[in-house]
Amino acid sequence: LLLAEVEILAGRPEDAVIRLQGLANRSGFSEDEPGYGMCLALVLITLGRLDDAALIIEQLTTLAIEDALKLPLTDLSRLRALALAGHGRWDEAQTAAQESLALARAMSIPYKEGQALVVLGRTRMESRQISDGRAAFEEALTIFGRLGAAGEARQTESELRAISEPS
Repeated sequence: LLLAEVEILAGRPEDAVIRLQGLANRSGFSEDEPGYGMCLALVLITLGRLDDAALIIEQLTTLAIEDALKLPLTDLSRLRALALAGHGRWDEAQTAAQESLALARAMSIPYKEGQALVVLGRTRMESRQISDGRAAFEEALTIFGRLGAAGEARQTESELRAISEPS
C-alpha cells in the first residue's frame, strides 16, 4: 500500500492502480479493508473517478463507525473532502476537512493534522477565503517541517507560492 501511495504522490496514479490490483490478486484485499480501500479511493480521486471514490469512502465510513475506528475516520473525512471538492461542493468539502482536522487533533496525530490542513486550505482558497486558506497551509507547513516530512513540506510550500493576494 505504501508503494501505491508513493506512486500517487509522484503523479503516477495509473501505476498505483496496477500495484493495488496486484496486491488484491495476491493477498485477497478488497475495498472494505480500510488501508486498501482508502488508497484505492485516493487513486480514484486522482484519476477523476469521484463517484467511484465516494462509494468506497461511504462504505468504509460505515464500517469504521460500526467498529468505532477513529483513525480511519480521520483519513476518510479527508478523502471525502477531496471527493466533494472535485465536484465543486466547497462548503461540504470544507466541513469534511474540518472533521478530519478535529479528529486528528483529538487523537494527537500531527501528520494527519497536516494532511487535513492542506485539504482545508485548498477548500478555503476555492471558497475565496484567501487569508484563512493561507493560514491553513502555513500551519500544515509548520507541522510537516517539525515532523521532517520533506515531500509534504515541499508540496505545501508550492501551494503557498501559488497563492496571490488580491490587490
